[in-house]
Parts: sequence; structure tokens; C-alpha cells
Amino acid sequence: MEKITKQDLKSPDAFISNMQRFGEWAYEKRVVILSLIGVIVFAAVVWAALGTYHSQKEDKAQEALFNATKKMTTAEDAFNPPEEMTAPGQAKKEKKAPTATKTGDLNVDFKEAVPAFKEVITQYGDTQAGVVASLQLGRLYHEYKKYDDEIAVLGKAATTSQHPVTKAMALTNLGSAYEAKGDCANAVDQWQKIQGSPDMAPFLGDSLIKTALCYEKLNQKDKAMATYQRFDDAEKDIKKLTDSIAQEYQINVMAPPETQSAKNVEKFKKALSQSAKYQELEGILSDRQAVKAAKKYLKLLKRGQA
Repeated sequence: MEKITKQDLKSPDAFISNMQRFGEWAYEKRVVILSLIGVIVFAAVVWAALGTYHSQKEDKAQEALFNATKKMTTAEDAFNPPEEMTAPGQAKKEKKAPTATKTGDLNVDFKEAVPAFKEVITQYGDTQAGVVASLQLGRLYHEYKKYDDEIAVLGKAATTSQHPVTKAMALTNLGSAYEAKGDCANAVDQWQKIQGSPDMAPFLGDSLIKTALCYEKLNQKDKAMATYQRFDDAEKDIKKLTDSIAQEYQINVMAPPETQSAKNVEKFKKALSQSAKYQELEGILSDRQAVKAAKKYLKLLKRGQA
């Protein structure tokens, strides 16, 4: 396996190596022993042993993922060389000419990256690095319109992922693959899994706009309008909820926080962060492009009904 250099670790791709402990594994081991102290000691030993094994496995998986990603980036840079960074005030350097041309065949254009990602998935499919490898390979499949392959790899990743971010990304892209195939019913099913999970709230707005667009394709205009309407409703509801919590802690949301009781401000912020409803509404509104698009499409649908 290719070794990672210090220069590599300074590159943008190093984020993958730094994604350690995306999620922490919890292990339960039950044994019948007489002493409570014995239970504690046994649990500590098992936890340490399993933790070390999985930590080492994840580290190896991330190194393999790093090298696979590096192969993909090298190929992409050959097709479309990145602009060289220049110091502020200096003239931009002329962009280098491509050193390769895409053939349209994924296994030719990314002949090193594709098998490298597949190897990560095969050997380390139950790790977070394996899930990220699936996302990367899925992106390549989508670009080359290999939607069945994309669905297969992302379907497994969505099931395997133990972290809400990678799980939501897998479900989002899985839905997009189904939509690209013309199967909007299955696409909506994937996005609704995001909508039913509070842990994936940051992806809620994007999943809703995609769902509404698919409802339109399915000629289910009422469902599309109801989904778009959720964005308008969320703006009103989050204001009401914020004002209600602010009143409870004697906070003026229009005034600067530093001019108000620091203790009350802290309680107010904590109450917002602990409110499941607030997190849901914030998730819907966090994607400003989706909010803007929803309002536009809702108006168009209403006009069509007039």
C-alpha cells in the first residue's frame, strides 16, 4: 500500500484521514459472574480489546480510502487541472491544459480509482471509511449514468452507516439515483427516511424539495404543494416558537445579547438547542436555496390551479 507523506497530510484530501471517530462504537457484553467488581473488570477488558481492534481497522480503512481518493483526484486533475493558488495581489497563473481526455468509459477513465474504492468497500465495508468510499464510488457511477451500480453500493452504505451525516448523504444520493432512473416512487421512499429521523435534520430541507419535485413528476400536485407549503409554515412556526421561549426567559430577540442577562441568554439558547421541534424547523430552513425554490414552485403550482 502506498505510504502517506507529510505533504499529503497537508493537502485538502487530508480531511478523510482526520475524520477519525466519525461515530463511537458501543459494545455490550453480558456474562454471568458473581462479583460486581468482576463484571466491571471484565467489561473494561472486553471494551479495550474490541475498541483497539476496531480502532486499528478504522485506521487501516482510512489509509486505504485516502489512497483511493488520491487516485481519483489524480485522474480528475488530468481531465481538468485545478487553478494554481496565488498570493493576494498577484496575477492569476494561466490554467494548465488537460493531460487526458475522458473516454466515457468509467473503468478506463478511473482505471485505478474504481478498483481501489471497491477494495476499501470489500475489506472495510463496516467502517465509516468504507461508507465514505461508497459515497465516492457512487458519485462516479452517477456521473457515468451507471445508476443500478450506484443504487447497489449506496443501498448498502445507507444500511451500514452508523453516523447520521454519512447515512443522510447515502440516502440523499440513493434517492437521486432512483430519480435519475425515472423511479420517483423509490426516490421519495429514500428521502422520507431522512424526514423521519431527527438526527438527520440538517438534510431535511434538501430532502423535502427533492420529494416535492418528484411528486410533481408523479403528477401528485396536492402532495407537492403540501410539501412546498412546509417551508412557508416552518418560517412562521419557528418565529412563534422562538418568541415563546424568549418570553419564558425574558429575552428580547430584537436586542443584542450583550445588553441582556447573560444567564437568561444562556438558558434561552439551551432551551432552543434542546427543543426537538425547533431543531426540525431549523433543519427545514437551513438550506436557503431550498426555501427560495419551494416558495417559487408553490406560487407556480397555485397559479396553475387558478
